Amino acid sequence: MAKKYEILSDDFIVHEGVKLFRIKKLAAVDVGDDEIARELAHFMQLGGYIESEENLSQEGECWVSENAKVWGLARVSENGSVHDNAQVFGSSKVYGDAYVCDNAQVFGAAQVYGEAEVNDNSQVFGSSEIFDKATLYDDTKVFGATKIYGEAEMYGCAQVYGNAQVYEGGHIMESAHVFGRAKIYGNGLVLGEAKVFGNVVVCDRGVVFNNASIQGNLVIDGDNVVKGTREGCSNYRESVEDIIVGG
Repeated sequence: MAKKYEILSDDFIVHEGVKLFRIKKLAAVDVGDDEIARELAHFMQLGGYIESEENLSQEGECWVSENAKVWGLARVSENGSVHDNAQVFGSSKVYGDAYVCDNAQVFGAAQVYGEAEVNDNSQVFGSSEIFDKATLYDDTKVFGATKIYGEAEMYGCAQVYGNAQVYEGGHIMESAHVFGRAKIYGNGLVLGEAKVFGNVVVCDRGVVFNNASIQGNLVIDGDNVVKGTREGCSNYRESVEDIIVGG
């Protein structure tokens, strides 16, 4: 198998006590005798930093660029890519057509794959999985054994952890927390400082917001909106005064 990149042993940094080396594409670019074009081509061939060849596959279109860093037992493969100042470490994996960029971090035993994107200052760790077309923005955090997939999206300082799942267009925003075995899907929305946990399901355009605290075995669906604070009510339509039906 022909190699697609080389490790530049004389171009390195020490990051968190680990020596990381710049990588460079091996494919030649013919730019003729134009000196400026040659310099630009050389710059475009340079990649980010890895600890060893174990961190980046020589196969596929996977790449680490700019000042991105991959080290430890972490691996980027297939068509996965890590850009900007993003960091991938621990024993985490980025593969498929996944995209990690900006100042995002993927670590622990986390996996990002499919067409998933981890952007901005988002963090994915633990044994969590981000896949399909799921997208994380801003300062979101996903950890534990969480799964975020489908076309789910997270924004703000939202956190999803434990064994929670967000999928099929579920949205977690602002400072909301979703944890336990909660499931958010079907365009379900959790935002504000709301907390959804236990075995709660928010689906089919159900909304939980403000400082609502929802737990138990409840299903919040339809176009129902829950705001305020409540815990473990057996029938939220009858038990909570501040529910607005139909938005």
